[in-house]
Amino acid sequence: MSNPDESPPSLEPSLLSLLNEVRDILTIESGTIKDVFPFPEQVLGTFLQRVFQQSLQQRLEMVLDKTVTFSPLAFLRTLQSSRAAVISLAEDLKGHGLTGHPGQVSSATTTVIDQNVEELFVPYLQDRGYMERERESLEQLYGGLLLKFSIFHSQRKRNQNLGVLDRLKKSRERVIERVIESDLGKTQTDALSRIIGLDRKSGKDSNLSDVIVTDVDGKLNVEFSKRMLKWLAEAVGRSIELSSAADTPKDVSALLMILMEHLRSMYVEVALDT
Repeated sequence: MSNPDESPPSLEPSLLSLLNEVRDILTIESGTIKDVFPFPEQVLGTFLQRVFQQSLQQRLEMVLDKTVTFSPLAFLRTLQSSRAAVISLAEDLKGHGLTGHPGQVSSATTTVIDQNVEELFVPYLQDRGYMERERESLEQLYGGLLLKFSIFHSQRKRNQNLGVLDRLKKSRERVIERVIESDLGKTQTDALSRIIGLDRKSGKDSNLSDVIVTDVDGKLNVEFSKRMLKWLAEAVGRSIELSSAADTPKDVSALLMILMEHLRSMYVEVALDT
């Protein structure tokens, strides 16, 4: 989940199992509700609320809280796959008809389903919190990828007193500090180690500030640019799916500016200056 060079994994198994169970139970029990109760729509509505607001919400919170301990990217990927799976469940329930089976689901039940799906993800998508996580994720990934490059040129400046790098000193130091102080930097996950190019033989407790760099690390690498573009594309695709249509243009612009800051200011311009 934390490796940006790998495709996002499928939905978390326990959550997937619960969604399948909910789908089966609701399609079966809705028939019983229709046969037993004089006002089946009201009973079904209460049943749906309890399923979404208790069972699904508790499991979703548990899964997402766990992914937060891995990385921002792991959280975002899980959030996207979870929401897609819950929406798929909602569409299956509508298609079944529930108390209207084998006909169409009623408008009242449709409203209840849609409201519960929306409320399930409001805590994660409201108040621009989701986009802040996207920004944090990209900045950590880009910072990790360019960490050795930044360290190399910072050391070169100290050794040779290269004044042309002064205007970029703060931005590079910010990249290094951001990665080292981040949760990824503190835990030194396998995914981040691969991004940075660290040798984990020294153990998981090694400090990122002790990274050894060579002349190769100070040169531009076209593959780095390709990877950064690929990571941006995933983030943009996710934002189109999770952000509102009104916010999409400014969200994509904000993500693009993160790419420009790192690829241009902290990478290409540093190489050109030296």
